[in-house]
Amino acid sequence: MKGPVNGAAPRKPNTVVFVDIVGSTELAAALGDGPWAELLEEYQAGVRAALINTGGEEMDTAGDGVFAIFADPGQALIFGCSARDVVEPLGLRVRVGVHTGTCWVAGEKCSGLAVSIGARVVAQAGPDEVLVSAAVREELEDDPRFDFRDRREVDLKGVPGRWTLYSVVAGARVVAP
Repeated sequence: MKGPVNGAAPRKPNTVVFVDIVGSTELAAALGDGPWAELLEEYQAGVRAALINTGGEEMDTAGDGVFAIFADPGQALIFGCSARDVVEPLGLRVRVGVHTGTCWVAGEKCSGLAVSIGARVVAQAGPDEVLVSAAVREELEDDPRFDFRDRREVDLKGVPGRWTLYSVVAGARVVAP
């Protein structure tokens, strides 16, 4: 359900995923523009392949970041883990943030508080970490493909309240086919 409906953007539940290369500015400076552009193309091709294999929709790329949405939180988390794994042979490390909430989808854009929360979750993730909000964990707590570990309670910049975030551990290290 994309595009305006009677002039208003449709709301629907989605799981948002943000992928970000760790230390990208330093790496770009060390490699130089040409080699960095080539590495970035390889990274984006690998992440896009993982996205296609998991049924997500790319919403935006900015520099080394990728923002995607999924109807299914399990597929979103498989994508996040796949994105982490597929870039490893390139010598890259990524951080991944995943959150489930209601988004506004209009045309090729997705917005709303859920998107902002997802962006704040990825900012809390460490290198090679897939970090999820409690909303994602609650949706998937009985799914045997995933094992969650308490991370910590945090403040997410500009978002009310304290948020408990969870790392995805054993059981979710997968590589996209």
